[in-house]
Order: sequence, then C-alpha cells, then structure tokens
Amino acid sequence: MFINDVLGLLDVEIDQCEFDCEMVKGPQVIWDMRKIKTRPRVAWIVSAPLTELHAQADEKRQLWQQISQYLDKTQPLSKGEPNEQH
Repeated sequence: MFINDVLGLLDVEIDQCEFDCEMVKGPQVIWDMRKIKTRPRVAWIVSAPLTELHAQADEKRQLWQQISQYLDKTQPLSKGEPNEQH
C-alpha cells in the first residue's frame, strides 16, 4: 500500500497515525495531502491527494524529493560517508 510505503520511509507505523481531512490542533501532522493547501504548513511532507499522486508523475517526484530531504535532515551520516552539506 502506497501510504504504508511512505510512512515506512519516514519510520512511522500506520497504527500510530490518525487520519483526518482537516487540520487538527495538537497532533503532529506527518503528511498533508489536502487538495486545498492552507497555512501554516506544519507537516513533515506535503503532497497532492492520492488520486493525483497516482496519476501525475511530477506530483510523485515532488513527494519523493521531500521524503529524501526529510531523511537527510533526520538521519545522521554513517562513518566514512561524505557530508554533502558543504
């Protein structure tokens, strides 16, 4: 399942999540995929709704770029791995 794959990359279990179609105060938003984006954007990643993600390669590419950027920020470098943030 696509959602499980994305959450797995972010090291989040699906059973740790609640799903809603509106912004909810309090809980950390992991993935905001609402059609109409509103500020503030406090989610770890933001994408188009699932139907658009599956149909549009550019939307999917943007999602994977955000995941990669998030992982670069949150995962420490391994020994011997070059630091690309010069």
